[in-house]
Amino acid sequence: MAKFDLSKWYTAAQAAEKLGTTTKYVRTLAIQYGKFKTFKFHDHLMLYWKADVDAYSIEKGQPGRKREKSVA
Repeated sequence: MAKFDLSKWYTAAQAAEKLGTTTKYVRTLAIQYGKFKTFKFHDHLMLYWKADVDAYSIEKGQPGRKREKSVA
């Protein structure tokens, strides 16, 4: 049986803390945009390749989706 080295992977919570974002956004980056290599460990647990997460940076103030201002 092959060994699986968990020290090379982040959980969604660990990746979110490292990037300063939410777990939902981490999953979006991985699944929708393919930014991180993933491993589906269980039905309810996906792991994210540590090297990919560490190399990725979220630059604040860059153009992208913005919330609409509500008019009250």
